[in-house]
Amino acid sequence: MKKIFIKILLTLLTFGTLYAQSDNTDEIIKLTHESRIEAERSEAKLILEGNIDLYNERYPIDFISIAELNKQELRILRNLIFARYGYSFKSNELTSYFNNFEWYKAKSTNVNDQLNYADKRNIEIIRTFESMDKSQPNIINTNEMVGLWHASLIMPSGFYLVFQFYKDGSFTYRYSQMRQLPEIDKFSGSYEIDGNVILLTITQTTMYEHTEDVDFSGAFGYQWSKSKRIFIDSNETLQFPIEKIQTIEKAFSEEDRYPPEMADREVLTIGNVQFFKYSENPDDY
Repeated sequence: MKKIFIKILLTLLTFGTLYAQSDNTDEIIKLTHESRIEAERSEAKLILEGNIDLYNERYPIDFISIAELNKQELRILRNLIFARYGYSFKSNELTSYFNNFEWYKAKSTNVNDQLNYADKRNIEIIRTFESMDKSQPNIINTNEMVGLWHASLIMPSGFYLVFQFYKDGSFTYRYSQMRQLPEIDKFSGSYEIDGNVILLTITQTTMYEHTEDVDFSGAFGYQWSKSKRIFIDSNETLQFPIEKIQTIEKAFSEEDRYPPEMADREVLTIGNVQFFKYSENPDDY
């Protein structure tokens, strides 16, 4: 029910952007659509439904949206990557599923040489989600996670993806500050570890309420002319695979390049995405 409410709210908040005064209305429509998908955490599900035009050839599928899928859906999404290239499946179930889409034409039993970086990265991420196992001993202690974690070694013009983990078992996940026409700011709640799985129970989502007017600048791209944050109560649990905390020196191969002074910086991998510890204080944001 909460997700349905958010979708209705997004429709009401963003409908006017189709008529925003701009010389590039098509670009605004595209950015608005992408922002709504991000806010609804629906990218993976929409691709799974056969919306192959949403599959990005350059960037992996949003790992937050992958956490919305069950095991069967994860399997299908992983195989959809091969189906895009016309892979001929031995599984009748998969063949039947992909035959529902006009874009699927079985023509080869080996398409590995056609996979690009995003394909391989998506397969890796999805397999990690498929390997979640709550039956094993907890892989990490929550006390080790307390702090501010950033999904990039460098800090450009603003924060990228950020996790804030607190001693009391609460967390906040913040979306990138460098997006255009954002619809969602963050979500927060409580977290716990079960085996090699981190469970994030979302109790509040922070959205942007905005007018239909759009501004543009060379530094920040398209942004809402006027917006304010609104808070929506939630009740949903997302599950992600999690790995033991490592230092950069151990997490990266010898061929990787990073400043020597960063060798001891800690790396926390959630959903196959690496987050680097920026501070012991989660509020050092």
